[in-house]
Amino acid sequence: LGLGRQVVIVTGAASGIGAAIARMLSGEGVGGLVLTDRDATGLQRIGQELGVALPVETVVADLSDSLAPSAIALAATTRFGRIDGMVNAAGLTTRGSFETGTAEIWDSRFAVNARAGFLLMQAAIADMRQRGAGGAIVNILSMNAHCGIPELAIYASSKGAMLTLTKNVSMEHDPPLL
Repeated sequence: LGLGRQVVIVTGAASGIGAAIARMLSGEGVGGLVLTDRDATGLQRIGQELGVALPVETVVADLSDSLAPSAIALAATTRFGRIDGMVNAAGLTTRGSFETGTAEIWDSRFAVNARAGFLLMQAAIADMRQRGAGGAIVNILSMNAHCGIPELAIYASSKGAMLTLTKNVSMEHDPPLL
């Protein structure tokens, strides 16, 4: 993968897909990881596990808080001086259909599954532009972004929003950000 000294942010890193990606990046020789999750115990565990092999910064953050993405980006640039890549793996899957969904479920799914990813991409792009450097952003989506099952209408909509954002960031910033 040629990750060399790259610094990568991984959201949802305490478990599941995020933890698996963090382990994979560590195994590929990334230069530093910024791991974030709202699960402080799980985040501490993976931070200690991976911190044996490489520099790791952990940031306990609830991505439903609109200030969390800037705090995560600041932690990356403070510790490592840059953001070279990002994996938006965090996501909430609370059920919510047209019959059972609420405004609160809608707002919380979109805050974590779409808004946080947008704000994190925005911060990473700003850092890359400031340094005149390229980078990579990976957004973990779901097949539900294309057609959700009824009880996942809200989740599917939030992943559909992230799909559109992913296409947009690719179109706007490929070729590289230079």
